[in-house]
Amino acid sequence: MASTRCKFRCNSVLPINPASELPSGVIVNLSAVTSDDAESENGKFWTATPSGQTTLWISNPEGAAVFAQGTDYYVDFTPAS
Repeated sequence: MASTRCKFRCNSVLPINPASELPSGVIVNLSAVTSDDAESENGKFWTATPSGQTTLWISNPEGAAVFAQGTDYYVDFTPAS
């Protein structure tokens, strides 16, 4: 099965208020990378995927610790079956 790789930048990591009715954790917002330099890695990813948003609600502290605002991440999409 085919897969594809995208590149996203973490825009924010927001803690969820533990006093609320919602489970504690963080909300991570990512968007597709951009670049004015079409030859750079980010420029090549931007040409293929000029727009994209991903929002994650992470309640696992170890999983949440992976994300930092301003950091770029590769996102691989592979069919699950």
